[in-house]
Amino acid sequence: MTGNDVAEYLSSFNDEGSLNSEEGFIFGSGDADVRGICVCWMVTAPAVEYAASQGCNLIVCHEALTYWDYPLWKSMVKATEPWESDR
Repeated sequence: MTGNDVAEYLSSFNDEGSLNSEEGFIFGSGDADVRGICVCWMVTAPAVEYAASQGCNLIVCHEALTYWDYPLWKSMVKATEPWESDR
């Protein structure tokens, strides 16, 4: 199974059959073989450490890596000050 296979599966839950514009791979390649998946709400440093300790090479999260990624909130903060999920 590859990351693209996982993305395709997750897309099946969306009425349009595809990921939303803010969803998808942030780092790495969807072509890589998946050895393990860490599912979490937010990608915090402890979540990444846990994923690595378990041999996971794919993290599926609900929230973006930074709050800055959301168009709704983008207008509320300065462009030089992203809101990190750990903050």
